[in-house]
Amino acid sequence: MRTTLRAFATLSLLATCLSGQAAAQSLQCEGRNLLDALKTSDAAAHDAVRKAASGAVNATTRLWKIEHEDARGASYLMATVPVTDDRVLRLTPAVQEALSNVRRVAVDVANLEPLRLQEGLSTLHSNGKLVLRDGSTLASHLTPAEQQTTGRALGRSGLPADLATRAQPWAVMALMRTSECEQRRIRSGKPLMTAHLAALAEQRGLGTVDLETVETQFEAIAALPQAVQLALLKGWVAVAAQENDYSETTAQLYLAKDLGAIWPLQAALAKKAGVDEATLQTYHDEVVVARAKRLGNRLHQHISRGGVLVAIDYSMLIGDSGLVAQVKEMGFTVTVVE
Repeated sequence: MRTTLRAFATLSLLATCLSGQAAAQSLQCEGRNLLDALKTSDAAAHDAVRKAASGAVNATTRLWKIEHEDARGASYLMATVPVTDDRVLRLTPAVQEALSNVRRVAVDVANLEPLRLQEGLSTLHSNGKLVLRDGSTLASHLTPAEQQTTGRALGRSGLPADLATRAQPWAVMALMRTSECEQRRIRSGKPLMTAHLAALAEQRGLGTVDLETVETQFEAIAALPQAVQLALLKGWVAVAAQENDYSETTAQLYLAKDLGAIWPLQAALAKKAGVDEATLQTYHDEVVVARAKRLGNRLHQHISRGGVLVAIDYSMLIGDSGLVAQVKEMGFTVTVVE
């Protein structure tokens, strides 16, 4: 049940930086395609995922061109996924061309330096959003087996022990979202996709714009009811051994332009792990849909001027309330590029 939110990957990146460990080389994280496996293990669930994917709006495109008669040049919307996979980081000719036609690049958050991430966590800590609100410990909400799994992730996170034992479920889940192999890749210098694009923009002398802050990314998840956070954490713990499979599947679906299958697959596997439909719906409505609506307001001011490539998590773009649909409603002409 790997979340699509980049904030989870952001917190995991912070954990790897705090750990102070170094990797000798970039590693390829081997994994299997979970959607293919589901076809054999549960054909009905597989068919449900494929049906949901086929009905998703704007879910088979990774790059759109945005035009308006009042804008100074075309803009672009690009779907990303929070992985460090070399196949995904290798930009297509269409994306390279788009970068050549814009004056700036907009991402959710470009600055993921450890100090900035620590500042973001510190803000949430001071606002009481990082630790359990009822004064309990995480262990009191988990079974011994679940404690063992979360304990391994917390142990390698580098978080202070007193904070780790009282951290809210969303923060613990975030620390577990990036596999140990992916963490080694990050420590060895492999960036997440949006960070890679921001670095390329800087190399080309393009301006870089943040659509969000570290704090707002974290707050979107921290605002979930504690019961929802805990249910999601327990669901992830149940499938934690498949962490590399989740990364591999996300990369394969992205490369195949099968973006509409990513969330339905996550939801199907979460249900098999014991997460109920209401919890998943709350997460999707309060984090994914609500966040896309907030981003739409910020996006408008950038594309109105034109000449910007907006690279953001795929989940913010697809669906009836996604950014692609919002941009069309704003009166812009949106054309599929790839």
